[in-house]
Amino acid sequence: MSDLKRKKLKVLVEELGNMRGRHTELVTIYVPAGSSLDKTMSQVKNEQSTAMNIKSKPVKKNVMSALERIIQHLKLYKKTPENGLAIFCGNVSDKEGVSDIEIWAIEPPEPVNTKLYRCDQVFVLDPLEGLLEEKELYGLIVIDKSEATIGLLKGKRIETLKHKESIVPGKTKKGGWCVHEDTLLQLHDGKISKIKDLNGDKFSCYDFNEFSHETSKHNHFFQRKSNSAFEITTKAPTVKIKVTPEHVFFVSEKNGITTKKAEKLKETDRLLISKKFVKTNEKEVVDYLKKIPNSGIVSSEIKSIKKIKPKGFFYDMEVAKYQNFIANGIIIHNSQARYQRIREGLLHDFMKQIGEIANDKFKSLKLLGIIIGGPGPVKEMFAQGDFIAYNLKDKIVGVVDVSYSNEYGLREVVERSEDILSEASIMREKKILDRFFGEFSKDSGLATYGFSEVLKALEEGNLELLLLSEAFDWVKVGYQCSCGNKMEKTIAREHTHDQKCPKCDADMEIVSEDDITDDILKKAEDMGTTIEVISTDTEKGEQLKELGGIAGILRYRG
Repeated sequence: MSDLKRKKLKVLVEELGNMRGRHTELVTIYVPAGSSLDKTMSQVKNEQSTAMNIKSKPVKKNVMSALERIIQHLKLYKKTPENGLAIFCGNVSDKEGVSDIEIWAIEPPEPVNTKLYRCDQVFVLDPLEGLLEEKELYGLIVIDKSEATIGLLKGKRIETLKHKESIVPGKTKKGGWCVHEDTLLQLHDGKISKIKDLNGDKFSCYDFNEFSHETSKHNHFFQRKSNSAFEITTKAPTVKIKVTPEHVFFVSEKNGITTKKAEKLKETDRLLISKKFVKTNEKEVVDYLKKIPNSGIVSSEIKSIKKIKPKGFFYDMEVAKYQNFIANGIIIHNSQARYQRIREGLLHDFMKQIGEIANDKFKSLKLLGIIIGGPGPVKEMFAQGDFIAYNLKDKIVGVVDVSYSNEYGLREVVERSEDILSEASIMREKKILDRFFGEFSKDSGLATYGFSEVLKALEEGNLELLLLSEAFDWVKVGYQCSCGNKMEKTIAREHTHDQKCPKCDADMEIVSEDDITDDILKKAEDMGTTIEVISTDTEKGEQLKELGGIAGILRYRG
């Protein structure tokens, strides 16, 4: 179906959809392609006999009149049109007791296979609306570690189906979770060692599953310098530690234990402290902790957080199984290498969720293809992994780089898929608009826009290409003023009620209103002008709308 036929059908369907009968007196008839028109005529005559039994005299009169109008119209056809026939007829008056029998007969632009007779308060439009459903469908997925958006390219229209943000944290600098070289660790034999002096020794950790102290070795060990650090002191006497801003602590809260980076801590936060460690060190710490009834760990409120200029090295290590170690008596998170694996796990779960959403959204659609985009490597991971159903994965026709993974990303992925979508209507429209705006920007004299200018070129036979926005809605309006003045004006529908009388400056009353789109299209066809209906769902389509919704390219400079 051409864009022009689609626009005409869409306007008519919208008009019929707004019709409401005061009673069940709107008649809908669908005659399938290839069916007998004589049988349809016989059915309508039978319905006339049935309508005689309607109790309400006004309703009976209107239904009988509509059926008679339909019979007379069917006599105009020698046979059923190639694509079938749809007839809508009935009393469309909005005033009780007043009859206004109107009839619409449509030869669909594509075959209709529905056979139907119905008398109701509304017209049955489902078969025609089905013709308007876009058959050129592409699935769109833009994804990154932080978010993903799933959408559809429906002809020229981009539709967002689902946007979802992830809980995948950002990357941290390798070795970023570090403690100062003088930090003390308790070894498996009860001795104390500075972290810089570890040499394959086992040291104390805490098992949060069994609520017990354990020992472990490190898998990886990193040393680095740092330009900034924090010294954090708790209210438990002498329990303090120097760490880089990125290092993660366990924080005790009412609802359980959470984690925070050092740079995000505040003085009301409570850190987890090991009794086992501190009782082997400072006597005053032991005395402090004895007052708290807990055999393993306690929490202590932070007394101060100071930003310091560090000296010496900082160390980072990964601890297998327990993912923590006890440093200066404080239980702290282990290396960001473990954090990276957690991050990878969360990313995998996120891609799995997006795949499930895509499966649900796309499963019942007849997609011509799926295009995946994103600003980083996640899009390739998603496309190559087993995150979407195998039958949908077979439909992946391209993976492209885009800057965004939100709704803007959907537009960008379409713009960057010109080769993939070379036959799609949105790309054909893009080329047309590129041509028009190219002539417009270089002031070649071949681009024209605005109702008056385009109509003039059309009447002179100088319009090669007519661009009509789907939002174009101009009407020819007849006005009358209380002073007796009358006038006719062609104007955008949105401004029809803003007209003042040029003689007395009073508000003018609308006495007639006629859509002019069909007149323009017929004139263009008569002049051999190519017609393109332009959507408003692209940036340049929106620009055309702002230019008045009507433009064109001239055959020669005027």
